[in-house]
Amino acid sequence: MNEPPNNLQQDGNDKDPRDSDDQTRSSGTSYPPSCEETFSGITMDSEQGRFPRQGDFEDDSEEGELIRAWLFGDAEYRYVLTHLIAKGGGGEVWEGEHLVLKRVIAAKRPHFSWHVEAKEAAEIKDESQSSSSGSGDSPKLRAFLREAMVGAVLEHPNILPVYDLGKDMDGSPLIIMRLVQGRPWSKCIEQEQRELSRDEFLFRNLPILVQVANAVAYAHSRGIIHRDIKPSQVMIGDYGEVQLMDWGLATVLNPETLPKEWEVEDAPLRPSIDTAVNPAGTPAYMAPEQTVQSTEGLGPWTDVFLLGSTLFYILTGRTPYSSETTAQAIKKASTRTLDLPTKVAPDRYIPPELESLVMDAMTADWKERNVTVRQFVRRIEVFLAGYTNKAESNAIVEHVGKMIEQGMESYRELTNALTQLVRARGLWAGNPRIDEQRYKVLAMYAAQATRRGDLNLAQVQIDRLPDGEEKSRLLADLIRAERQIKRRENQRRFAFVTAGILMIAVIGNTIFALTQWSRAKEEVVRSHRAERQARESQTKALQAMETAEMESYFSGIGFAAGSIREGNPEKALETLLERVPTHNRQWEWGALMAQLNSDNVTLVKNAVQNRRVPFHSAFSP
Repeated sequence: MNEPPNNLQQDGNDKDPRDSDDQTRSSGTSYPPSCEETFSGITMDSEQGRFPRQGDFEDDSEEGELIRAWLFGDAEYRYVLTHLIAKGGGGEVWEGEHLVLKRVIAAKRPHFSWHVEAKEAAEIKDESQSSSSGSGDSPKLRAFLREAMVGAVLEHPNILPVYDLGKDMDGSPLIIMRLVQGRPWSKCIEQEQRELSRDEFLFRNLPILVQVANAVAYAHSRGIIHRDIKPSQVMIGDYGEVQLMDWGLATVLNPETLPKEWEVEDAPLRPSIDTAVNPAGTPAYMAPEQTVQSTEGLGPWTDVFLLGSTLFYILTGRTPYSSETTAQAIKKASTRTLDLPTKVAPDRYIPPELESLVMDAMTADWKERNVTVRQFVRRIEVFLAGYTNKAESNAIVEHVGKMIEQGMESYRELTNALTQLVRARGLWAGNPRIDEQRYKVLAMYAAQATRRGDLNLAQVQIDRLPDGEEKSRLLADLIRAERQIKRRENQRRFAFVTAGILMIAVIGNTIFALTQWSRAKEEVVRSHRAERQARESQTKALQAMETAEMESYFSGIGFAAGSIREGNPEKALETLLERVPTHNRQWEWGALMAQLNSDNVTLVKNAVQNRRVPFHSAFSP
């Protein structure tokens, strides 16, 4: 047998690289080799490890019939394996060829070596019981063959068909399937999230989820649940084929125990729910009922939860239970510790209808998880039915966003952007992104009009903006622009006058010189006039001062004369001495002083000590 190549392709059975630690499949139970792993009623040759004859196998179950057909069928070694495609938790997937039909096939082979297991089981049995016959079971082989039976009875366009159950050259069992050329859906999602717009991404992947859900709904109608639905379990063919892979954890339900709304149309296989292994699944996606040992809570609602987890991943780009270790993911899954998609990915547009569907499908208690797969599909289809207009509206908004990023300088481009946004609103009136882009375009329009000096147009666009910092900034820019325009107008006027003066100067230097001489002469005249006016003002001030002093003088003389008449010579003397300055004392002052000293009257006065002192004065007539 050829050795597997180094550059292995990924298949639906291969473990998703993102499933490491937090998405590693948990099988719940390990199966060490023991005497219980021998087949019931088979006499083993401990040296060869083979079944010598068909009559020794007495198991009448469905698995027993399949084991007999596989062991003792006529067609053996019809397939040759060429190279390994992928390795996963349930086995290896090889590309091979049908030796007779020359048909290229995919073959799944279990990890365990069934010959070695059977030989060791027989040897253990011989040592413990000293007998070459007895009863036992091989859980690994039975689980592997049950996967083949499940794949064989599920005939749906979105379920990978099982062609045959064969053997390789070593006698190991092979599940023969159609070879799908394509990529895991998880890889497509990872790439398209980077390359496509948000609307294109949803419009591309939601129909794929609908096809997967239809395949699950069909399996439920046959009484089978998948239990491990996730993007890495879906293959997208090169020509758009959608295939739900890896039914290794599939479980056959008992139709009689299901509620009426989960009615099974046809159950071709016997129930295996009582013997199913639990916990099992991918921790990063699991439903709470998958994290316990009991299988009582398993049912179609479990697959509904997994479909909701897959939709959660599509919307957010993250698994529902992102953790560093498997144990942490299982703990979160057991309690359904989950945030809303909008909280997990606040930077992404998540339609409210889809977020509501995610939370309904991922209801923690399976008894309250009332969304069937058909209802899950219907709600997505209803969303997609109105999504065409929404997608076109969002596409227009994104196009306008690119125009904004590139910058729009002409009024034609700005008007076209506003017209496009009006069209987008007509397609989807509730588009929450339109107003944001519209306000950006209006702000650009106002700024451009302000720069061009079209202030009235700028004011119109600013008035259409909501109140806020952007509107205040644009208004401030508009006011500054108005001031600048007025300043430029004044400058233009000044420049025009200056140009006229220069023109006059060019026309005639003589006229200019005369004009300048005349102006200089006028300045001299004005200067002389100003000096004369200053002198006149000074003279008037001195005259006014003299007049005031004289008025004060005569007022004092009058007051002193009045005091003499009233018989108060002391008051008159005080007035003449203190209120009449020395340089203003004229003959009137002397006359009054003479009158006060007439008949050789002697007066005394001391202003400081307020007491009389001899004072003698004599005047000529």
